[in-house]
Amino acid sequence: MDRAPSTIAWAVLAMSRPSHLLLVAWVYALGVAIAYASGAAYDPRTLVAGLAALLPAAASIHYVNEYADHETDALTTRTPFSGGSGALPRTGLTPKLALSLALGTLLVGVVVTGYLYTEEFLSRPAVGLLALGALLGWAYSLPPVALAWRGLGELDTAVVGGLVLPQYGVAVAAGGLSRTALLATVPFSILVFVNLLAVMWPDREADAEVGKRTLATRLSPRWLRRLYLGGVLATFVALAAFTGGVLPRPVALASYAIVPLLAWGLARTRKRKIHSRRCSRWWSSPSPRASPGSTSRASTSSTETVLRSCCAPSSSPSRCTATGAGRFSERRRICAGGRRCPPFRRSRRETTA
Repeated sequence: MDRAPSTIAWAVLAMSRPSHLLLVAWVYALGVAIAYASGAAYDPRTLVAGLAALLPAAASIHYVNEYADHETDALTTRTPFSGGSGALPRTGLTPKLALSLALGTLLVGVVVTGYLYTEEFLSRPAVGLLALGALLGWAYSLPPVALAWRGLGELDTAVVGGLVLPQYGVAVAAGGLSRTALLATVPFSILVFVNLLAVMWPDREADAEVGKRTLATRLSPRWLRRLYLGGVLATFVALAAFTGGVLPRPVALASYAIVPLLAWGLARTRKRKIHSRRCSRWWSSPSPRASPGSTSRASTSSTETVLRSCCAPSSSPSRCTATGAGRFSERRRICAGGRRCPPFRRSRRETTA
């Protein structure tokens, strides 16, 4: 494993996901713009203060996701929007580095937020929304909640990125919240959910192998496309309903420019069949126990079972056994026959390396 300072520095930067932090800043700016359009007074110091409190919290969410998803990230093919940063699999650094960075940046965010609140740069609603966003962001990745592993990660991210984050921008700029500002972000939040259905698609096979039950692994491609189309329809219904009242007409009309991107996202789900719909054999990959002091790219047990496929529905009888494998000790029910795999289950005892 390369422990050169330059390698560690690159990993620290990559795992913070700078492009995603820029996107977070953009959504924050969207909330600020809504506040200004509603008559809030311009104060550049307050805006900088709000961003200074936001970025450490957002970075901590990215770091904790790198820690929780390092097994998936080692198996999947990265895209600009999915698969994590790939820093841990590429460098072989321990996942504990990501967890330490997550705790450190969260602590920085708490200290900065507390200071800015006492100096009256941040209002109470802004602090509350920032805390809510951080809580939901961590709950996305880590047990005991681990929403991403229970099919609720897409909804969680849509709430955080589509509602909480822009409302935080509103609260920073205006000092409070308003019903109009909340309604103005509803179409955007639905669109975030739709986008996540497409973003999760490339990771579905790797997620299924480690027991991460996202909607892309739970649903068949047909039902995933139906949900996608339903979300698109709901987005434009909400957009039409709010045009002229909540949303200015030019803003609403400009929103229709995203239609080609939505069509492209739908087309992506037709490229390959979802992994869990194929029927093939399970096979195991014994992993020797790491020697004391050694570090592996992913913490695994000595009897780790790598799940390479899922059984498709069949009338043939099947016999199922359970084995512990992967982070958070996934209890995987392994089909020896030809029916579809039962849902993954968790055990409380962690797997040790």
